[in-house]
Amino acid sequence: MTLKIKRTTKARLNEVAAQKGLSEGSPFLITDEKRMAIGLSDSTYESFAKVSELPPNAVVLRPGVNLDVISGTYYKIADFTAVGTAGIYAVDVVFSGAFDSTGGTTYWPGRLGAVVAVQSVNTNIYNQSPNEIITFQGSFHHRAVNPPTFYIASDKSQAAYGNLSLFMSVPFNGTVHNLAVSAKRLI
Repeated sequence: MTLKIKRTTKARLNEVAAQKGLSEGSPFLITDEKRMAIGLSDSTYESFAKVSELPPNAVVLRPGVNLDVISGTYYKIADFTAVGTAGIYAVDVVFSGAFDSTGGTTYWPGRLGAVVAVQSVNTNIYNQSPNEIITFQGSFHHRAVNPPTFYIASDKSQAAYGNLSLFMSVPFNGTVHNLAVSAKRLI
């Protein structure tokens, strides 16, 4: 069996997607970004963050994939089960940009960071516990919209308890590209 990876530019891949010319499962090398992508349907694909975009010695909680968003809706972007042990973690959120539903750029590439206390990595976060607002600091260029907002809470994956998870909301309808989340234990 031979795996063929198609080489293309980001602009050309978007053109093919707009023409519904992609195939589910087809791999691509986006040559101008030097990153991989996989076709999800005839008109959508996911591109992935590069290892160099993640901090060293970090646990990847979410690989760099696109996230389609609706303004004001919170989306689970990671859970902390992969970190393995309780502790204080530096959380790194990286994205290559974001575009609203009309195709306009709302966020340029950026990186945001916060410190999060992880009490347990098992599914024992009570579902009725209040959301804990997390303030991320960072640097990225954005236009008239506000930056994303975050909280941690149970993902409600079990009847009464769930995994400690990170949720994000943005103030526009569109797509956040190559959204990756990693965590590094501080103490």
